[in-house]
Amino acid sequence: MDSSRYRKNRQEKIQNVYKLLGINYFEQAKDFKQYYVPRDDLSELDDLIALLKNGKRNVKILFSGNNGAGVTAEMNRLIFRLKRTHYTFYISAFQDLNIFDIDYRDLLSLIFVNLLEKLVKSSIIFKQLDACEIVIDFLSDVYELPYTTSISLNNYLLQSINKIREKLKLDEKWRHKIREKLFTPFRSPLLKLIDLYIYILLSKRKRMVIVCIDDFSKLEINKLEKFFNSYIYDLLEPNCKMVLAAPSEFAHNPAYHKIFEHIITIPELNYKNNGTLEEIIRRRTDNEILSDEELNEIVETNPKNINELITITKQILNTKMQNL
Repeated sequence: MDSSRYRKNRQEKIQNVYKLLGINYFEQAKDFKQYYVPRDDLSELDDLIALLKNGKRNVKILFSGNNGAGVTAEMNRLIFRLKRTHYTFYISAFQDLNIFDIDYRDLLSLIFVNLLEKLVKSSIIFKQLDACEIVIDFLSDVYELPYTTSISLNNYLLQSINKIREKLKLDEKWRHKIREKLFTPFRSPLLKLIDLYIYILLSKRKRMVIVCIDDFSKLEINKLEKFFNSYIYDLLEPNCKMVLAAPSEFAHNPAYHKIFEHIITIPELNYKNNGTLEEIIRRRTDNEILSDEELNEIVETNPKNINELITITKQILNTKMQNL
């Protein structure tokens, strides 16, 4: 292999590892099994799953932990364990929205499109003529996505879902215009639609809905507190089970104990001397990209949490890329 081809091949491998180090939500079961490193010391997750299985239909739970404690990984594990018995939807405030311009109506819109997508792909909505008419009018009037007969209703709904997701993240002007349309002093049509879809899924498929909202920790703590203080009641209004991930500081705030029925805090990841750090990295790379000596050097820096471990590893990969 000539040097330029070797260099390109190696760059691609490093870039792939770099991407895997930032993996957040495991959309496929094989991804979860491949990259998730189990932790045996986490009875808190079993408690959370028991609450979701046995709690009331609209139970609201705050799932907290220090940044880098593994909250996202355990939330994905939760989804993995419950997806056969519930409709589980994962929303990342960081990946799915603009974290610097976040509003509860954006999150409710994502809940709406996730539910709608499930109804469309399972063909349930097409058996509910009234529901079809309502959603067409709603998408046209509120989200400015009119229906034309030049495409099938199925394609129109799926295209609208994708456009809403894209615009919520990237189109600031559109995002703010939609928020104004969704604001009402009374219970909004959006919430009514969300609850209607939750009811349809429960009645037709006998499955309850669980919405997991993650990555609030990416917000500065003062901005997150302001967001919670202003909008938490609106965000928790849908008639489904919800799990919100938040920094551990929120678990110690008495105000949130009055808002959430349950608050569960996971401990720091206990990885000392048990090879967990090495396994987290090794599952995403191999000796060709990162030697055992380099991996040992990373571990010996004594990273405080997973985030620090990933940051140090990425710095080494960046150096390798520059030296190619």
